[in-house]
Amino acid sequence: MMEQRSSKALLAFIIPFLLSFSSAQAEVARDPGPRPTAANDQPQPLDGLTSSQTALFNAGLAKFQEREAVKDGLGPTMNLDSCGGCHSQPTAGGTSPAKNPQFIFFNDNLKKTNRLPPFITENGPVREVRFKRNPDGTAGWRRP
Repeated sequence: MMEQRSSKALLAFIIPFLLSFSSAQAEVARDPGPRPTAANDQPQPLDGLTSSQTALFNAGLAKFQEREAVKDGLGPTMNLDSCGGCHSQPTAGGTSPAKNPQFIFFNDNLKKTNRLPPFITENGPVREVRFKRNPDGTAGWRRP
């Protein structure tokens, strides 16, 4: 009987503690969403870089914003035609814009030949699509 009371007392202490801990942790990180910026803002290299490091930054930025084509290696399971297409708000390297560029790209280029996963929506978040297979080998998602 004494053992049951001790267990109940311990649970009465631990459960609220764990619940408060998990809800506090869930509120720590929060994406502030799209941020306003001037139309001509471009990412800048960090201060103090060498000329070689600055050149590398600029080459990487150009590649990040470059649009790819099939001849460049754009394959059948691509997410968009450039890294900067999804990561453009408030400027290159940021988060996705308010209108999902994957949805726009699909409607402009792929609607006649491909299917869009149901979790890619016009006003929804940009998502990296990974085509996983079910245990029986069928596609991991279906269009409704």
